[in-house]
Amino acid sequence: MERLLMQKHWMLVLLMILMMLGMSSCATFPFRSSEEALRSRVEEMMNARMDDDWEKVYTYLDPAYQRRISKKDFMNIRREMDYTRYSIESIEIGPSGNDAVVKVRQDVNVKIFDFKNQSETQNWIKDGWTWYLKVAD
Repeated sequence: MERLLMQKHWMLVLLMILMMLGMSSCATFPFRSSEEALRSRVEEMMNARMDDDWEKVYTYLDPAYQRRISKKDFMNIRREMDYTRYSIESIEIGPSGNDAVVKVRQDVNVKIFDFKNQSETQNWIKDGWTWYLKVAD
């Protein structure tokens, strides 16, 4: 009887330890709002454009596009634009929470021409927990 009581005691102690570990890990987990997560993805993708890192840009494109166009084919696309500056004007997440419209202002150089303060409307979609830039069909 005493042995059974001792086992129950240790089971309760172990359960309490596991619960405390679970709660402390939740407290330190960096929860971000959907808008914060999207803003971060947009900034990362725009910075990759500015760095001319098209391999990284490809990872931000929606999965349907990636199924249609291989990374190799995407990398072989000729690009004559240099992105030099951007700012995010607005982010509007749709009612479903799985789509968003992002307005970006950017400076772009094309050959000898500088286009300042150009507006771009980007459509983003959420797949699971990750936001992707929707590429028009």
